[in-house]
Amino acid sequence: MSKPSGVLSIIGSSYIVSDVLRDKRKRNSTYHRLMVGLSIVDIIGSLVGPFLSTWPMPRDSGAWGAVGTVSSCDAAGFFFQFTAAAGPLYNVSLARYYYLILRHNWSDRRLKEVEIWFHIVPWMVGLITATAGLILKIYSSGVFSCW
Repeated sequence: MSKPSGVLSIIGSSYIVSDVLRDKRKRNSTYHRLMVGLSIVDIIGSLVGPFLSTWPMPRDSGAWGAVGTVSSCDAAGFFFQFTAAAGPLYNVSLARYYYLILRHNWSDRRLKEVEIWFHIVPWMVGLITATAGLILKIYSSGVFSCW
């Protein structure tokens, strides 16, 4: 069941990205740009997690459907770790966005001054933790995945 749920997640997140990119008013909104960032991270996570699941694992790992190599398993582990860190941090960015809007009455114009940090933090933490996993060689074939 993981592959169909992964496909549905990819479709839903892709719709959000395309909906925002087609509408100039939405493209100029901090909220919608945060949703695009979160959706891109979700697309990556749904692809390497539920959709690919055991496919990137080395053939000799004994996992059902494993057709990959150690390198493909490392790549899947890298991207999964990236999204495991970046996804929740994008939710923190959205929470912070709502906090500033609702509690402090920030305008969208004022939010644009700090918006870059709402994107940089999830991407940098995701990339740093995923890269650390590669350097430490901690991605390996588990029972159902490469992380």
